[in-house]
Amino acid sequence: MRKTMIALAAALLSSAAGANTLIDNVNGIQAGTDGTIERFTGLLIGDDGKVLRLVHAGDEARISVQVRIDGHGETLLPGLIDAHGHVTDLGFAALHLNLVGTSSLGDLKQRLSAYAAAHPNAHWIIGFGWNQELWPDKRFPTSADLDAVIPDRPVVLERVDGHGVVANTAAMKAAGVTAQTPAPSGGRIDNGFFVDAARRLIDKAVPAPTTAELDQALAKAQEIKFFADGALGSRGAWLKQPYADKPDSRGLQFHSDAEILSLADQAATAGFQIATHAIGDAANAQMISTYEQLHRKYPGDRRWRIEHFQIVDPIDIPRLARTGIVASMQPTHQTSDRLMAEKRLGTNRLAGAYAWQTVLKSGAKLAFGTDFPVESPNPFPGLSAAISRQDINGLPPGGWIPSERLALGQALHAYSRGSAYAGFAEGKIGALDPGKWADFILVDRDPGKVDAQSLARTEVLETWIAGMKVWSRATGGSPLERGK
Repeated sequence: MRKTMIALAAALLSSAAGANTLIDNVNGIQAGTDGTIERFTGLLIGDDGKVLRLVHAGDEARISVQVRIDGHGETLLPGLIDAHGHVTDLGFAALHLNLVGTSSLGDLKQRLSAYAAAHPNAHWIIGFGWNQELWPDKRFPTSADLDAVIPDRPVVLERVDGHGVVANTAAMKAAGVTAQTPAPSGGRIDNGFFVDAARRLIDKAVPAPTTAELDQALAKAQEIKFFADGALGSRGAWLKQPYADKPDSRGLQFHSDAEILSLADQAATAGFQIATHAIGDAANAQMISTYEQLHRKYPGDRRWRIEHFQIVDPIDIPRLARTGIVASMQPTHQTSDRLMAEKRLGTNRLAGAYAWQTVLKSGAKLAFGTDFPVESPNPFPGLSAAISRQDINGLPPGGWIPSERLALGQALHAYSRGSAYAGFAEGKIGALDPGKWADFILVDRDPGKVDAQSLARTEVLETWIAGMKVWSRATGGSPLERGK
Protein backbone atom coordinates (compact mmCIF):
# COMPACT_ATOMS: atom_id res chain seq x y z
CA MET A 1 0.00 0.00 0.00
CA ARG A 2 2.74 2.49 0.97
CA LYS A 3 4.81 1.66 -2.16
CA THR A 4 1.74 2.22 -4.33
CA MET A 5 1.04 5.60 -2.75
CA ILE A 6 4.64 6.71 -3.09
CA ALA A 7 4.68 5.65 -6.75
CA LEU A 8 1.48 7.59 -7.41
CA ALA A 9 2.88 10.57 -5.57
CA ALA A 10 6.00 10.49 -7.71
CA ALA A 11 3.88 10.55 -10.84
CA LEU A 12 1.73 13.40 -9.58
CA LEU A 13 4.68 15.48 -8.42
CA SER A 14 7.18 14.78 -11.21
CA SER A 15 6.93 18.35 -12.43
CA ALA A 16 7.81 19.67 -8.98
CA ALA A 17 10.82 17.52 -8.18
CA GLY A 18 12.90 18.77 -5.32
CA ALA A 19 10.02 20.66 -3.72
CA ASN A 20 10.00 20.66 0.07
CA THR A 21 6.73 21.28 1.89
CA LEU A 22 6.08 23.11 5.14
CA ILE A 23 2.90 22.28 7.03
CA ASP A 24 2.65 25.54 8.95
CA ASN A 25 0.47 26.98 11.73
CA VAL A 26 -0.44 23.70 13.44
CA ASN A 27 -0.80 22.63 17.04
CA GLY A 28 1.66 19.78 16.73
CA ILE A 29 1.82 17.10 19.44
CA GLN A 30 3.79 13.87 19.69
CA ALA A 31 5.21 11.65 22.40
CA GLY A 32 8.89 12.01 23.03
CA THR A 33 11.11 8.99 23.46
CA ASP A 34 10.69 9.31 27.24
CA GLY A 35 6.89 9.40 27.09
CA THR A 36 6.54 13.12 27.67
CA ILE A 37 4.58 15.43 25.35
CA GLU A 38 6.56 17.28 22.69
CA ARG A 39 4.87 20.25 20.97
CA PHE A 40 5.68 21.98 17.68
CA THR A 41 4.10 24.46 15.28
CA GLY A 42 5.07 23.07 11.89
CA LEU A 43 6.42 20.13 9.96
CA LEU A 44 8.99 20.33 7.15
CA ILE A 45 8.66 17.47 4.65
CA GLY A 46 11.16 16.50 1.97
CA ASP A 47 10.19 15.59 -1.58
CA ASP A 48 10.70 11.93 -0.65
CA GLY A 49 7.78 12.07 1.78
CA LYS A 50 9.98 11.92 4.88
CA VAL A 51 10.30 14.39 7.73
CA LEU A 52 13.14 16.88 7.47
CA ARG A 53 12.52 18.59 10.80
CA LEU A 54 9.95 19.76 13.29
CA VAL A 55 9.35 23.49 13.35
CA HIS A 56 8.86 25.48 16.55
CA ALA A 57 7.50 28.96 17.15
CA GLY A 58 9.77 31.58 15.62
CA ASP A 59 11.48 29.20 13.18
CA GLU A 60 9.05 29.68 10.28
CA ALA A 61 10.46 32.95 8.98
CA ARG A 62 13.91 31.38 8.54
CA ILE A 63 12.64 28.47 6.44
CA SER A 64 12.57 28.82 2.66
CA VAL A 65 10.30 26.30 0.94
CA GLN A 66 8.53 25.93 -2.36
CA VAL A 67 5.22 24.80 -0.84
CA ARG A 68 3.76 26.22 2.35
CA ILE A 69 0.43 24.87 3.68
CA ASP A 70 -1.56 26.66 6.36
CA GLY A 71 -2.80 24.19 8.98
CA HIS A 72 -5.24 26.79 10.37
CA GLY A 73 -4.21 26.00 13.92
CA GLU A 74 -5.55 22.45 13.82
CA THR A 75 -4.01 19.77 16.03
CA LEU A 76 -1.52 17.51 14.25
CA LEU A 77 -0.60 14.07 15.62
CA PRO A 78 1.73 11.40 14.25
CA GLY A 79 -0.04 8.51 12.57
CA LEU A 80 -1.32 6.21 15.32
CA ILE A 81 -0.43 2.54 15.02
CA ASP A 82 -2.70 -0.34 16.00
CA ALA A 83 -0.44 -3.03 17.42
CA HIS A 84 -3.12 -5.72 17.46
CA GLY A 85 -6.07 -6.15 15.10
CA HIS A 86 -7.65 -8.63 12.71
CA VAL A 87 -7.98 -7.01 9.29
CA THR A 88 -9.85 -9.73 7.42
CA ASP A 89 -12.07 -10.43 10.42
CA LEU A 90 -13.05 -6.77 10.46
CA GLY A 91 -14.04 -7.07 6.83
CA PHE A 92 -16.10 -10.22 7.36
CA ALA A 93 -17.76 -8.67 10.40
CA ALA A 94 -18.94 -5.89 8.11
CA LEU A 95 -20.22 -8.38 5.51
CA HIS A 96 -22.04 -10.77 7.87
CA LEU A 97 -24.65 -10.44 10.62
CA ASN A 98 -23.50 -7.73 13.02
CA LEU A 99 -24.32 -8.57 16.65
CA VAL A 100 -22.03 -6.01 18.29
CA GLY A 101 -23.85 -4.13 21.02
CA THR A 102 -26.85 -6.44 21.32
CA SER A 103 -28.59 -5.53 24.55
CA SER A 104 -30.27 -8.86 25.28
CA LEU A 105 -30.89 -12.34 23.94
CA GLY A 106 -34.14 -10.99 22.55
CA ASP A 107 -32.22 -8.30 20.66
CA LEU A 108 -29.92 -10.98 19.20
CA LYS A 109 -32.93 -13.01 18.08
CA GLN A 110 -34.52 -9.97 16.46
CA ARG A 111 -31.36 -9.14 14.51
CA LEU A 112 -31.00 -12.78 13.47
CA SER A 113 -34.59 -12.91 12.24
CA ALA A 114 -34.25 -9.66 10.30
CA TYR A 115 -30.96 -10.75 8.71
CA ALA A 116 -32.39 -14.11 7.67
CA ALA A 117 -35.38 -12.41 6.06
CA ALA A 118 -33.12 -10.01 4.19
CA HIS A 119 -30.83 -12.83 2.97
CA PRO A 120 -33.17 -15.65 1.95
CA ASN A 121 -30.54 -17.23 -0.33
CA ALA A 122 -27.80 -17.46 2.29
CA HIS A 123 -27.34 -21.19 2.91
CA TRP A 124 -25.39 -20.52 6.14
CA ILE A 125 -26.01 -17.54 8.41
CA ILE A 126 -22.81 -16.34 10.04
CA GLY A 127 -22.77 -13.63 12.69
CA PHE A 128 -20.26 -11.97 15.00
CA GLY A 129 -20.06 -9.75 18.06
CA TRP A 130 -22.53 -10.83 20.74
CA ASN A 131 -21.47 -10.41 24.36
CA GLN A 132 -23.74 -11.90 27.03
CA GLU A 133 -22.07 -9.70 29.66
CA LEU A 134 -24.06 -6.79 28.22
CA TRP A 135 -27.36 -8.63 28.69
CA PRO A 136 -29.51 -8.44 31.83
CA ASP A 137 -29.30 -12.16 32.67
CA LYS A 138 -25.73 -12.60 31.32
CA ARG A 139 -26.69 -16.09 30.08
CA PHE A 140 -24.85 -17.66 27.16
CA PRO A 141 -27.16 -18.34 24.18
CA THR A 142 -27.90 -21.95 23.31
CA SER A 143 -28.69 -23.95 20.20
CA ALA A 144 -32.33 -24.04 21.33
CA ASP A 145 -32.42 -20.23 21.37
CA LEU A 146 -31.29 -20.13 17.74
CA ASP A 147 -33.57 -23.00 16.69
CA ALA A 148 -36.53 -20.95 17.90
CA VAL A 149 -35.67 -18.33 15.26
CA ILE A 150 -34.03 -20.29 12.42
CA PRO A 151 -34.68 -24.05 12.50
CA ASP A 152 -34.11 -24.85 8.83
CA ARG A 153 -30.73 -23.24 7.97
CA PRO A 154 -27.35 -23.58 9.70
CA VAL A 155 -26.61 -20.64 12.01
CA VAL A 156 -23.23 -19.96 13.64
CA LEU A 157 -22.81 -16.84 15.79
CA GLU A 158 -19.38 -15.92 17.14
CA ARG A 159 -18.87 -14.28 20.52
CA VAL A 160 -17.23 -10.84 20.50
CA ASP A 161 -13.85 -12.18 21.68
CA GLY A 162 -13.68 -14.78 18.90
CA HIS A 163 -13.17 -17.60 21.39
CA GLY A 164 -16.58 -19.19 21.19
CA VAL A 165 -19.49 -19.80 18.80
CA VAL A 166 -23.07 -20.80 19.37
CA ALA A 167 -24.57 -23.03 16.69
CA ASN A 168 -28.13 -24.11 16.00
CA THR A 169 -29.14 -27.73 15.51
CA ALA A 170 -28.92 -27.49 11.71
CA ALA A 171 -25.30 -26.33 11.92
CA MET A 172 -24.39 -29.07 14.38
CA LYS A 173 -26.02 -31.65 12.14
CA ALA A 174 -24.05 -30.36 9.16
CA ALA A 175 -20.87 -30.66 11.24
CA GLY A 176 -21.70 -34.18 12.43
CA VAL A 177 -21.92 -33.08 16.05
CA THR A 178 -24.34 -34.78 18.44
CA ALA A 179 -25.08 -34.57 22.14
CA GLN A 180 -22.60 -37.41 22.63
CA THR A 181 -19.71 -35.67 20.86
CA PRO A 182 -16.92 -35.10 23.40
CA ALA A 183 -15.16 -31.77 23.69
CA PRO A 184 -11.54 -31.90 22.50
CA SER A 185 -8.66 -31.04 24.81
CA GLY A 186 -8.53 -27.28 25.31
CA GLY A 187 -12.22 -26.85 24.50
CA ARG A 188 -15.69 -26.96 26.01
CA ILE A 189 -19.23 -27.60 24.73
CA ASP A 190 -22.23 -26.23 26.60
CA ASN A 191 -25.72 -26.50 25.07
CA GLY A 192 -24.53 -25.62 21.58
CA PHE A 193 -21.88 -23.13 22.73
CA PHE A 194 -18.47 -24.26 21.49
CA VAL A 195 -15.48 -22.69 23.27
CA ASP A 196 -11.89 -22.43 22.01
CA ALA A 197 -10.61 -25.80 20.68
CA ALA A 198 -14.19 -27.10 20.45
CA ARG A 199 -14.87 -24.45 17.81
CA ARG A 200 -13.10 -26.62 15.27
CA LEU A 201 -15.96 -29.12 15.42
CA ILE A 202 -18.26 -26.49 13.94
CA ASP A 203 -15.79 -24.40 11.95
CA LYS A 204 -14.82 -27.36 9.74
CA ALA A 205 -18.35 -27.49 8.35
CA VAL A 206 -18.75 -23.77 7.68
CA PRO A 207 -18.18 -23.15 3.96
CA ALA A 208 -14.78 -21.60 3.37
CA PRO A 209 -14.89 -18.10 1.89
CA THR A 210 -14.21 -17.85 -1.80
CA THR A 211 -11.29 -15.85 -3.16
CA ALA A 212 -13.72 -13.14 -4.16
CA GLU A 213 -15.15 -13.04 -0.63
CA LEU A 214 -11.68 -12.80 0.88
CA ASP A 215 -10.86 -9.92 -1.45
CA GLN A 216 -14.15 -8.26 -0.60
CA ALA A 217 -13.54 -8.63 3.13
CA LEU A 218 -10.01 -7.22 2.88
CA ALA A 219 -11.20 -4.31 0.79
CA LYS A 220 -14.03 -3.67 3.22
CA ALA A 221 -11.66 -3.46 6.14
CA GLN A 222 -8.27 -2.34 4.59
CA GLU A 223 -2.72 -13.33 11.21
CA ILE A 224 1.08 -16.43 12.27
CA LYS A 225 0.29 -16.04 16.08
CA PHE A 226 0.24 -18.56 18.99
CA PHE A 227 -2.51 -19.03 21.57
CA ALA A 228 -1.77 -19.96 25.17
CA ASP A 229 -5.37 -19.80 26.38
CA GLY A 230 -8.85 -18.52 25.63
CA ALA A 231 -10.73 -15.43 26.76
CA LEU A 232 -11.99 -14.25 30.13
CA GLY A 233 -15.59 -13.67 29.04
CA SER A 234 -16.10 -17.29 27.99
CA ARG A 235 -14.08 -18.52 31.00
CA GLY A 236 -11.44 -19.86 28.66
CA ALA A 237 -8.61 -17.71 30.05
CA TRP A 238 -6.20 -20.01 31.96
CA LEU A 239 -5.87 -18.91 35.58
CA LYS A 240 -3.53 -19.88 38.40
CA GLN A 241 -6.52 -20.15 40.75
CA PRO A 242 -10.13 -21.19 40.02
CA TYR A 243 -12.69 -18.73 38.70
CA ALA A 244 -14.45 -16.90 41.51
CA ASP A 245 -17.79 -17.46 39.75
CA LYS A 246 -17.01 -21.05 38.69
CA PRO A 247 -14.82 -22.68 41.36
CA ASP A 248 -14.54 -25.97 39.47
CA SER A 249 -12.67 -24.36 36.55
CA ARG A 250 -9.35 -22.63 35.94
CA GLY A 251 -10.02 -22.09 32.25
CA LEU A 252 -8.33 -23.73 29.28
CA GLN A 253 -4.63 -24.47 28.90
CA PHE A 254 -3.99 -24.80 25.18
CA HIS A 255 -0.48 -26.30 25.30
CA SER A 256 1.73 -28.03 27.82
CA ASP A 257 4.94 -26.23 28.71
CA ALA A 258 6.89 -28.63 26.49
CA GLU A 259 4.50 -28.16 23.54
CA ILE A 260 4.53 -24.36 23.56
CA LEU A 261 8.30 -24.29 23.98
CA SER A 262 8.72 -26.64 21.01
CA LEU A 263 6.39 -24.56 18.81
CA ALA A 264 8.04 -21.29 19.78
CA ASP A 265 11.51 -22.76 19.33
CA GLN A 266 10.67 -23.81 15.78
CA ALA A 267 9.43 -20.32 14.98
CA ALA A 268 12.48 -18.68 16.58
CA THR A 269 14.83 -20.97 14.66
CA ALA A 270 13.16 -19.84 11.43
CA GLY A 271 13.73 -16.21 12.39
CA PHE A 272 10.13 -15.27 13.14
CA GLN A 273 9.16 -12.72 15.72
CA ILE A 274 6.81 -14.61 18.05
CA ALA A 275 3.53 -13.14 19.25
CA THR A 276 1.39 -15.18 21.65
CA HIS A 277 -2.16 -14.61 22.85
CA ALA A 278 -2.24 -14.89 26.65
CA ILE A 279 -4.98 -13.50 28.87
CA GLY A 280 -5.05 -15.43 32.16
CA ASP A 281 -2.29 -15.19 34.76
CA ALA A 282 -1.31 -18.86 34.28
CA ALA A 283 -1.04 -18.41 30.51
CA ASN A 284 1.02 -15.24 30.90
CA ALA A 285 3.37 -16.94 33.36
CA GLN A 286 3.79 -19.86 30.96
CA MET A 287 4.68 -17.54 28.08
CA ILE A 288 7.14 -15.52 30.16
CA SER A 289 8.89 -18.76 31.12
CA THR A 290 8.90 -19.88 27.49
CA TYR A 291 10.40 -16.62 26.29
CA GLU A 292 12.97 -16.68 29.08
CA GLN A 293 14.21 -20.03 27.81
CA LEU A 294 14.27 -18.81 24.20
CA HIS A 295 16.05 -15.61 25.25
CA ARG A 296 18.93 -17.66 26.64
CA LYS A 297 19.13 -19.70 23.44
CA TYR A 298 18.66 -16.90 20.89
CA PRO A 299 20.61 -13.78 21.88
CA GLY A 300 19.91 -10.47 20.25
CA ASP A 301 16.91 -8.24 19.77
CA ARG A 302 13.97 -10.65 19.29
CA ARG A 303 11.17 -8.55 20.83
CA TRP A 304 9.07 -11.50 22.00
CA ARG A 305 5.44 -10.36 22.22
CA ILE A 306 2.57 -11.25 24.53
CA GLU A 307 -0.72 -10.21 23.00
CA HIS A 308 -3.30 -8.91 25.54
CA PHE A 309 -1.37 -9.55 28.82
CA GLN A 310 -4.66 -8.87 30.60
CA ILE A 311 -4.67 -10.76 33.90
CA VAL A 312 -1.18 -11.15 35.36
CA ASP A 313 0.22 -12.18 38.72
CA PRO A 314 2.12 -9.07 39.90
CA ILE A 315 5.17 -11.20 40.73
CA ASP A 316 5.54 -12.03 37.03
CA ILE A 317 5.54 -8.48 35.64
CA PRO A 318 9.20 -7.64 36.52
CA ARG A 319 10.29 -10.61 34.40
CA LEU A 320 9.25 -8.86 31.16
CA ALA A 321 12.03 -6.30 30.86
CA ARG A 322 14.81 -8.77 31.68
CA THR A 323 13.77 -10.88 28.68
CA GLY A 324 12.88 -8.06 26.28
CA ILE A 325 9.20 -9.03 26.17
CA VAL A 326 6.76 -6.52 24.66
CA ALA A 327 3.37 -6.26 26.37
CA SER A 328 0.91 -5.69 23.51
CA MET A 329 -2.26 -4.51 25.24
CA GLN A 330 -5.63 -3.00 24.33
CA PRO A 331 -6.94 -0.27 26.68
CA THR A 332 -10.62 -0.56 25.77
CA HIS A 333 -10.62 -4.17 26.96
CA GLN A 334 -10.30 -2.77 30.48
CA THR A 335 -13.35 -0.55 30.15
CA SER A 336 -15.38 -3.28 28.42
CA ASP A 337 -14.33 -6.05 30.80
CA ARG A 338 -14.04 -4.47 34.25
CA LEU A 339 -17.35 -5.69 35.71
CA MET A 340 -16.92 -9.12 34.18
CA ALA A 341 -13.32 -9.28 35.42
CA GLU A 342 -14.46 -8.51 38.96
CA LYS A 343 -17.00 -11.30 38.74
CA ARG A 344 -14.60 -13.82 37.19
CA LEU A 345 -11.71 -13.11 39.57
CA GLY A 346 -13.09 -11.47 42.68
CA THR A 347 -11.85 -8.09 43.85
CA ASN A 348 -8.81 -9.51 45.67
CA ARG A 349 -7.16 -10.81 42.46
CA LEU A 350 -7.16 -7.64 40.34
CA ALA A 351 -3.76 -6.18 41.24
CA GLY A 352 -2.23 -7.29 37.93
CA ALA A 353 -5.32 -6.69 35.78
CA TYR A 354 -4.77 -4.44 32.73
CA ALA A 355 -1.76 -3.07 34.62
CA TRP A 356 -0.35 -0.56 32.13
CA GLN A 357 1.45 1.73 34.57
CA THR A 358 2.97 -1.20 36.44
CA VAL A 359 4.25 -2.62 33.15
CA LEU A 360 5.93 0.69 32.27
CA LYS A 361 7.40 1.13 35.74
CA SER A 362 8.92 -2.34 35.47
CA GLY A 363 10.96 -1.11 32.49
CA ALA A 364 9.10 -3.23 29.93
CA LYS A 365 7.96 -2.03 26.51
CA LEU A 366 4.27 -1.32 26.04
CA ALA A 367 2.41 -1.30 22.72
CA PHE A 368 -1.27 -0.41 22.36
CA GLY A 369 -3.91 -1.55 19.89
CA THR A 370 -7.66 -2.11 19.67
CA ASP A 371 -8.08 -5.81 18.84
CA PHE A 372 -10.62 -4.87 16.17
CA PRO A 373 -13.23 -6.10 15.43
CA VAL A 374 -13.53 -7.27 19.05
CA GLU A 375 -13.43 -3.55 19.87
CA SER A 376 -13.82 -0.54 17.61
CA PRO A 377 -10.74 0.20 15.46
CA ASN A 378 -11.00 3.85 16.58
CA PRO A 379 -7.90 4.52 18.76
CA PHE A 380 -9.27 7.56 20.59
CA PRO A 381 -11.51 5.65 23.04
CA GLY A 382 -8.36 3.64 23.80
CA LEU A 383 -6.34 6.77 24.52
CA SER A 384 -9.18 7.99 26.72
CA ALA A 385 -9.37 4.72 28.64
CA ALA A 386 -5.60 4.66 29.09
CA ILE A 387 -5.47 8.04 30.82
CA SER A 388 -8.68 7.70 32.84
CA ARG A 389 -9.51 3.99 33.39
CA GLN A 390 -13.08 5.13 32.57
CA ASP A 391 -15.43 4.37 29.71
CA ILE A 392 -16.79 6.95 27.31
CA ASN A 393 -19.53 7.80 29.83
CA GLY A 394 -17.05 8.53 32.63
CA LEU A 395 -17.64 5.32 34.57
CA PRO A 396 -16.59 4.38 37.12
CA PRO A 397 -16.05 7.73 38.90
CA GLY A 398 -12.37 8.24 39.55
CA GLY A 399 -11.39 5.36 37.30
CA TRP A 400 -11.08 1.59 37.80
CA ILE A 401 -7.88 0.83 39.74
CA PRO A 402 -6.75 4.42 39.08
CA SER A 403 -3.14 3.74 40.04
CA GLU A 404 -2.78 2.10 36.62
CA ARG A 405 -3.74 5.25 34.69
CA LEU A 406 -1.19 6.61 32.23
CA ALA A 407 -0.19 10.16 31.51
CA LEU A 408 -1.23 11.35 28.04
CA GLY A 409 2.36 11.21 26.78
CA GLN A 410 2.73 7.61 27.97
CA ALA A 411 -0.53 6.55 26.30
CA LEU A 412 0.33 8.34 23.06
CA HIS A 413 3.77 6.72 23.12
CA ALA A 414 2.19 3.26 23.39
CA TYR A 415 -0.03 4.00 20.37
CA SER A 416 2.83 5.39 18.29
CA ARG A 417 6.48 4.81 19.17
CA GLY A 418 5.69 1.75 21.28
CA SER A 419 3.65 0.04 18.58
CA ALA A 420 6.28 0.85 15.96
CA TYR A 421 8.94 -0.69 18.20
CA ALA A 422 6.83 -3.81 18.67
CA GLY A 423 6.92 -4.31 14.89
CA PHE A 424 10.63 -3.48 14.38
CA ALA A 425 9.50 -0.32 12.56
CA GLU A 426 10.63 2.44 14.92
CA GLY A 427 13.17 3.68 12.37
CA LYS A 428 10.42 4.38 9.82
CA ILE A 429 7.17 5.27 11.58
CA GLY A 430 5.69 5.99 15.00
CA ALA A 431 6.91 9.58 15.33
CA LEU A 432 7.62 12.65 13.23
CA ASP A 433 11.37 12.56 13.73
CA PRO A 434 13.76 13.52 10.92
CA GLY A 435 14.14 10.67 8.42
CA LYS A 436 10.85 8.97 9.26
CA TRP A 437 7.82 8.91 7.02
CA ALA A 438 5.64 11.99 7.26
CA ASP A 439 2.55 10.04 8.33
CA PHE A 440 0.19 12.19 10.39
CA ILE A 441 -3.39 13.18 11.08
CA LEU A 442 -5.16 16.46 11.77
CA VAL A 443 -7.84 16.18 14.44
CA ASP A 444 -10.58 18.41 15.77
CA ARG A 445 -9.28 18.86 19.35
CA ASP A 446 -6.13 19.04 21.44
CA PRO A 447 -5.95 15.80 23.47
CA GLY A 448 -4.01 17.60 26.19
CA LYS A 449 -6.70 20.24 26.72
CA VAL A 450 -9.89 18.21 26.92
CA ASP A 451 -11.25 15.73 29.45
CA ALA A 452 -11.02 12.00 28.85
CA GLN A 453 -14.57 11.63 27.61
CA SER A 454 -14.11 14.42 25.06
CA LEU A 455 -10.83 12.82 23.97
CA ALA A 456 -12.73 9.60 23.25
CA ARG A 457 -14.92 11.53 20.80
CA THR A 458 -12.02 13.00 18.81
CA GLU A 459 -12.62 13.07 15.06
CA VAL A 460 -10.02 12.99 12.31
CA LEU A 461 -10.12 15.88 9.85
CA GLU A 462 -7.36 14.78 7.47
CA THR A 463 -5.01 11.84 7.00
CA TRP A 464 -1.56 12.23 5.41
CA ILE A 465 0.76 9.41 4.35
CA ALA A 466 4.33 10.00 3.18
CA GLY A 467 3.68 13.74 3.08
CA MET A 468 0.52 13.47 0.97
CA LYS A 469 -3.06 14.12 1.95
CA VAL A 470 -4.92 10.86 1.29
CA TRP A 471 -8.23 11.57 3.03
CA SER A 472 -10.21 14.61 4.11
CA ARG A 473 -13.41 14.67 6.13
CA ALA A 474 -14.41 17.84 4.31
CA THR A 475 -14.64 16.03 0.98
CA GLY A 476 -15.02 12.42 2.13
CA GLY A 477 -12.65 11.55 -0.67
CA SER A 478 -9.12 10.17 -0.88
CA PRO A 479 -7.11 12.73 -2.86
CA LEU A 480 -3.49 11.83 -3.52
CA GLU A 481 -2.13 15.31 -3.38
CA ARG A 482 0.29 17.65 -1.71
CA GLY A 483 -0.37 21.29 -1.20
CA LYS A 484 -4.14 21.27 -1.78
